[in-house]
Amino acid sequence: MWRTLTLLTATSLVVGCGPDPEHQKTVDYLTALHPVLQENSLLAERVLVQAAHVYNKDADADAIADAWATEVLPLAQQIPVLAGEVHPPPHLTVDHQNLVSIWTKRADAYREVVEGLGTADRARFQAASNATAAITLSEDQWVRGFNAKIEPLRLYVDLYP
Repeated sequence: MWRTLTLLTATSLVVGCGPDPEHQKTVDYLTALHPVLQENSLLAERVLVQAAHVYNKDADADAIADAWATEVLPLAQQIPVLAGEVHPPPHLTVDHQNLVSIWTKRADAYREVVEGLGTADRARFQAASNATAAITLSEDQWVRGFNAKIEPLRLYVDLYP
């Protein structure tokens, strides 16, 4: 009898507390970030298309350079700007700033890729390619860390929805 009464009392206390405001603020943040994540997914697709052209050797260097300059780079530059317009709740501010920083570094590296392609500067292109690989790794680490942080709220983020 005491066990049942204790369980009912504990259940009433939890139900009476109402929704967790941190959970709702996190949901609101992820909802606001979702369009940026969609753009990020589109960017990943554009990069993969260009990589496939290189791998399949079905596009010339000028076409690839043009696609990077007119499709990939503008999108990469737009993403941190859009992300900067999203206002995270206080408990996620540092995480959001880190994500915007990663995406800004990626846009800078992609600009260097475009410059390296445009000037046929192999060293510049290779350095930019190496930087993008490191940035991709840091983006993956950010996702893992952020998801671990919001997992208790039963939420997650997918950079490529």
